[in-house]
Amino acid sequence: MGTQLNDEKKGLGNVLKLLRIAKEMSIKDLATQMSVSSTYISEVESNNKKPSLDMLTKYSETLGVNKSTIMYFDEEGEKMGYNYQLLLLEILK
Repeated sequence: MGTQLNDEKKGLGNVLKLLRIAKEMSIKDLATQMSVSSTYISEVESNNKKPSLDMLTKYSETLGVNKSTIMYFDEEGEKMGYNYQLLLLEILK
């Protein structure tokens, strides 16, 4: 096994996915609350689509996490080799 992670384990999409899971929300629940399709959420979470600033605001409001925290999580995840478990624990303290 190599130490390199798949692209789907990296990036903003994975940050949003982990935050959704931490809030115990399904893709369908999040999509409904954000007034978007489940397909859109899946595409963002798999890093096939980048959310606009407006969509990031909707994520922030729906998940109850500041946009700056989401962006910090993404940026620090990259710096720390995408060790999201540690970062998630820090954010949710």
